[in-house]
Amino acid sequence: MSSESYRLNLEYRASVDEELRRVVLCLLEGEIGVIAASRALGQLRHHIAPAWPEMGEALLPFIAVDSDTDALPIGAERAMWARSALAIEDHKIAEAEERFRDPIRAACHRIMALLDNDAATLWRPVGPLELELIAASGMREFPPRLPEQPIFYPVLTEAYAVKIARDWNGPRGGGFVTRFRIRRDFIARYPAQTAGGREYCEYWIPAADLAPFNAAIVGMIEVTAEFPATQDPTIDG
Repeated sequence: MSSESYRLNLEYRASVDEELRRVVLCLLEGEIGVIAASRALGQLRHHIAPAWPEMGEALLPFIAVDSDTDALPIGAERAMWARSALAIEDHKIAEAEERFRDPIRAACHRIMALLDNDAATLWRPVGPLELELIAASGMREFPPRLPEQPIFYPVLTEAYAVKIARDWNGPRGGGFVTRFRIRRDFIARYPAQTAGGREYCEYWIPAADLAPFNAAIVGMIEVTAEFPATQDPTIDG
C-alpha cells in the first residue's frame, strides 16, 4: 500500500507503526544488524514521512546507511555470491556495522520515543483576528468557528501551514503559523484528508467538536512563523 494509505487508513497506519517498532526492537536487541534494519526502515519511511514528518526525519540516518551499504550482500542475496567473494564482502559488512552502530542506536531510541509519545504535532495557519482570540485564551485554545465555518482545519505539516499562511492569510491582513500538540488517542478518531495533492494533508474537525479538540491539546499553542499583510485585512477564513 502507499503513503496515501498510511495517511488515510488508521488500521494500515497502525500496522506500519507496529512493523517499525518491531524492526527497531530487533536491532536494539541484536537480532538483526544495522544494514538489514536500515534497508527495512528505509522502505517504511516512504509510507511514513509524508504524514509524520518528525518520524520521517528520525528515519533519515537509516536512509543514509542504506545508501552507503546498498552494494553489500545480506540476507537471501548472499546465495548468489561465491564464497571467496563473500569473504571479502563480509569484512566490509563487519566494518560498516561497527562504524554505524552507535549513531543508528541513537536514532532507534529517538524512534521509540516518538512511537511511545502520546501526543502528535499539528499546525494551523491563522490570520491576525484568530491569533488575537488564541492569545486571549492564554495560547491554549482555538476560538469557536463562525456559523459559515462548519469545519476546523489543522494540517499535518509545517510546509503546508506556511503555504496557507503566506499565500492566503498574508495578502488578506497577515498570516501566522501556529504549532501545537494534541493527544493521539483523540486525533485518531478523525481520518486524515488530502486537499488537492499528497503534500496537502489535513484533518477536518466539525465545528461542534472544537471544544473537545481544544481540551485534547497538550501544552500551549506556539507561533512559529509570521507573514506581513500585503493588502487591507479581511475577516479570517
